[in-house]
Amino acid sequence: MTVVEHERVPEVVERNPELETKLHDMWASEPGLLGWLSTVDHKEIGIMYLVTAFAFLVAGASRR
Repeated sequence: MTVVEHERVPEVVERNPELETKLHDMWASEPGLLGWLSTVDHKEIGIMYLVTAFAFLVAGASRR
C-alpha cells in the first residue's frame, strides 16, 4: 500500500456503546404478532417464507 492509498483509508473510530444501544433499540422488532409480521430481519422473513410454502404444500396435497 502506498502512502497516498494509506491516506485515503478512513480512520477507525472508537466504539460508542450509547450509539450501539440506540441503534439496537431502533432496529429491534416489536413483540407480538405485529412485530413478527412487520420485521425487516432477513432470517425471520426466510422462516416465514418456508412456513408459508410448507402450509401451501400441505393444503395442496390434502385436496386429493
